[in-house]
Amino acid sequence: MYDINKIESKISVIERLAMDGKELPKGYTQPEQLLFLSLRVLHWEYRHRQITLEQAKREKERLAKEYVQAARFQVIYQQAVEVRNHMGQYLMMATKGTCPVCRKLVEIFEGRERDVQNLKNKEAHPQLPDPPAVLRGGEAGAVGEGSDAPGV
Repeated sequence: MYDINKIESKISVIERLAMDGKELPKGYTQPEQLLFLSLRVLHWEYRHRQITLEQAKREKERLAKEYVQAARFQVIYQQAVEVRNHMGQYLMMATKGTCPVCRKLVEIFEGRERDVQNLKNKEAHPQLPDPPAVLRGGEAGAVGEGSDAPGV
């Protein structure tokens, strides 16, 4: 699934652009954007003698390792989205059907089972804080009264 030669080639392309101080290219994935911007800063710091060559090499190696990991997570996420989209039509049919097992599976896939369990835990342990908004099904980064999400 992961061709190390393609990954190393992609890292080299990103580094060449970053090294020259180019503008962030359009169409980069989030991991590619992070690698590009990090390498651009790393090269700037080295050229302006803010860091040593040894430090630059160590940090570049760490950045490359983190990029590979983030790129893998990006692929896994995209695959999960595709599966979820494909399953959507079947979940809708299961919701409209009369099969109780099918309805239970829909609740589990949609997270309603988790929400019920969280409510039961809250009733049993009222001293525990509310889960973050993202886990409650709220929007990520939403800030407002009762929100656990920090403002950005």
